[in-house]
Amino acid sequence: MDQSTSFKVKSLSGYLEVFLFILSKEPELVLLSGGLGAGKTSFVGEFLKYKHSLKDLSVNGFMSPTFSIINQYEVDEALYSHVDLYRLSEGEIGELGLEEVLQESDMTFIEWYEKSEELTRSLSLNKISIEIKKTSENEREVLIRL
Repeated sequence: MDQSTSFKVKSLSGYLEVFLFILSKEPELVLLSGGLGAGKTSFVGEFLKYKHSLKDLSVNGFMSPTFSIINQYEVDEALYSHVDLYRLSEGEIGELGLEEVLQESDMTFIEWYEKSEELTRSLSLNKISIEIKKTSENEREVLIRL
C-alpha cells in the first residue's frame, strides 16, 4: 500500500466522497483502524447503506461485531463480512478462520486489523486500509492507503 488520500468528514452523511473513492478501487478487503469510538462500525454500516441504497440496515441484521467477532450480511446477493479483532489474542485470531471468511465474502471489513497485520499483509487480495481519526464530536479525518 503506497498511495494515500485523506478526507475531512463532518457527519455520517459526509462520507459520500469517501464511499465513491472506495467503490472506484473495488476492494475485496477493507482494513479499518482508529481509536475506540472513532466510528469504524458506523462507517461500515453507512457504506453498505450507500452502496445498496438502503434506508435501514437493521433489516439485514446489522450490528457491531465486537462480541460476535464476525458478522455476515447478505445484501442484493452479495455477501459482506464484518470482523472485529479488538478482544482477540494473536492465537485466537489464528484460530478464527479468516482465510475462509475472506474466500466466501464479496467484501470483508476488518476492524483492529493491526492485531493480524502479518496475516492481512500476506493476503493477495485487492485491499485498502482506512484510518478514522475523531477530530471532534461530529468530525472525522479519514486516511485511505492503497
